[in-house]
Amino acid sequence: MVFILDEHGMGDRNNMENSFELIRDNLYKINAGHTYTYKSLCTILGLQYYSGGNSKKRQLREIEQFMELEKVGRSYRVIKIYDTPLPGTVHGNEKYMGLLQDILIKYLSTIEPTGLAMMRHVYISPMGLAYCCGIVNEEYENINRGNDIGRMKELAEKDIQEKDVQDFCRRMYQFATQALKRALSRLENIGYIVADTDTFEIRKTEESRSGAFILSSREATKEEVRYIKGMRRKIFREMKEKNKITANSMAELNLKPKESRDFYDKVRVTIEAEKGWGSEVRAYGITVLAPNLSDIAVKDIEPKKRQLRKLVYDRMVEIAEKNAQKNITKEEIIDGDEDPTIIKIPVHRNGYLDAQKKLARIVILDKNEIRRKGADILQIPKK
Repeated sequence: MVFILDEHGMGDRNNMENSFELIRDNLYKINAGHTYTYKSLCTILGLQYYSGGNSKKRQLREIEQFMELEKVGRSYRVIKIYDTPLPGTVHGNEKYMGLLQDILIKYLSTIEPTGLAMMRHVYISPMGLAYCCGIVNEEYENINRGNDIGRMKELAEKDIQEKDVQDFCRRMYQFATQALKRALSRLENIGYIVADTDTFEIRKTEESRSGAFILSSREATKEEVRYIKGMRRKIFREMKEKNKITANSMAELNLKPKESRDFYDKVRVTIEAEKGWGSEVRAYGITVLAPNLSDIAVKDIEPKKRQLRKLVYDRMVEIAEKNAQKNITKEEIIDGDEDPTIIKIPVHRNGYLDAQKKLARIVILDKNEIRRKGADILQIPKK
């Protein structure tokens, strides 16, 4: 089953999140050993009653994250009520979200408690978390910014152009961050974690007493987050007024590599001059609440990572195929000696689909999986 991010509307997601809160808040009214009809379970837990179909099946799966049920005729006997809800599934994409949640739980279970309160807390960049979950490998960072000239030359030799890389990395980032936010939200709703997906990591290079330079990092405070966002908006307006950027929004800016680099360089230099920070990057702040997360975590997570990579690879190829089939064209004005000529040119070049498939192999799959899908695509450099 392929995970489709926009398969359901916001209303369905809100209903599901509300049902978790209702079950959690009313769970004390349910007694282990008692037998209930489905309708009475819904009434006691404050849930909407469904007469049948997929909605009823989905709701029963949600209830079973909180208790073990045994079907007795048309009723259900409560065998056991769990101390901590089981990780669940969501939006009809059970396999995908189940894998991602299991992998996140395993990763978060390895975080050591710190501070006076001995809290388990981590702040990490979105694609850093995607890497830890196996959604992408180390090649994503190698090619994303285009800073590695030698690597970009290797890609060019495989008929992968810079525009292909930009398009793929943009779609990969959007796909990964939406999936991670949804999975983190699910873990938050069942009380495992608290997640802030709208914060920043502040990095600074400092000289130690020994004379060595070390990179320190910390999570931005709420006031610093407001400052960073405000500074970005201010510099965007200034550069727009001076015609240094043509983009009309931040989303559009990220599609223009040169303008994007100039903008973020300006932001970095300005903030460094005012605050003394080295850089600031988007990050997720996650605090683990469940004390027994290690007991819940899957022991061997690698098979699940392999399954997840396969689903992500298939999805990215599917998106690329749809884009290629659309054969979208755009109008371009060619100035002539007399009247301007309007011509239509394809948005995607002829080798677009092949390039996207190659990039999916390079960025998502591991070395063995790349060999199985075609060893001549591109060799990953030895570390």
